[in-house]
Amino acid sequence: MLSLVEREEISRGLAAGDSFRAIAGRLGRAPSTVSREVGRHGGREKYRAARADEGAWDNARRPKSCLLRQSPTLRDTVAGKLKEDWSPRQIAGWLARTFAPEDGMYVSHETI
Repeated sequence: MLSLVEREEISRGLAAGDSFRAIAGRLGRAPSTVSREVGRHGGREKYRAARADEGAWDNARRPKSCLLRQSPTLRDTVAGKLKEDWSPRQIAGWLARTFAPEDGMYVSHETI
């Protein structure tokens, strides 16, 4: 996870009009790390270091509710496949092939 100091450097670099690659070079990070960080927290125009740091800590907070607890439809589908003696890996693969990502019917075999 990026530190607040790194996020402040990203913010200064964006204000100066620097590329993600240039900012990443100064931080010793991959350009994709900087790109994801900026995209996750408002984009080039709205990125603010303090707000991004606060948001990152909020997102990292544990414990998180399990996907199977949040979605009764997903839970019932997985339970049905388990009753049919499917393996967790088979269920996860079938869900990925059968449903679109925006349907919310994805869970990893580790979660199952």
